[in-house]
Amino acid sequence: MQKITASLLVYHLLSSSAVFYNECIVKLCTEKHSKRWNSGATRPRCLNYLGYYLTWNGQTAEALTYLEQSIELGEQGYCNFGVLAAAYGDKSQALMELGRFEEALLFDEKALAEVQRCAESGDALSQDEVWIYLVNRGRLYLRLGRIEEAEALLQEAEPRIQPHRSIYRLLARRALAELKQQHSQPSPQQEADR
Repeated sequence: MQKITASLLVYHLLSSSAVFYNECIVKLCTEKHSKRWNSGATRPRCLNYLGYYLTWNGQTAEALTYLEQSIELGEQGYCNFGVLAAAYGDKSQALMELGRFEEALLFDEKALAEVQRCAESGDALSQDEVWIYLVNRGRLYLRLGRIEEAEALLQEAEPRIQPHRSIYRLLARRALAELKQQHSQPSPQQEADR
């Protein structure tokens, strides 16, 4: 019962977040705020957040529009450290949810390369964030049937995730539980041998 209640609460919070970010973007587009919206790093970050929350809310196709806008601005240099990596990673996850695995792999590669570039340049936040990108990659590999690689990534990343990113620890644990369940089921070859 507590799991159901917690799941409903999480769903409600994610839905509310998507609505909130959409309202923020509409507000920022008004005449009063358009100068701030169109300058600096505000726009790509907000677009990325909206895409992230829409993906979590099951509105994945709609999320891609915002994530692509965030990526376009980020690639032009209009974002802070980490925002471009987040946009690539969130687009990868959205594409994975849509079953577009080859594209998801491409954006996963870009996300991990970008966060590692930021981390290697000394950005402390990016150094902590590398682990969530490995969780995302592990989840993608799991969906692609790359079981051993997925398991290794998830086991390495799960204990290193920062407390404020606990959703990724939960995702890693769920994926590891799924892997454990797969390991306990007999393979088709084992069934045939019986």
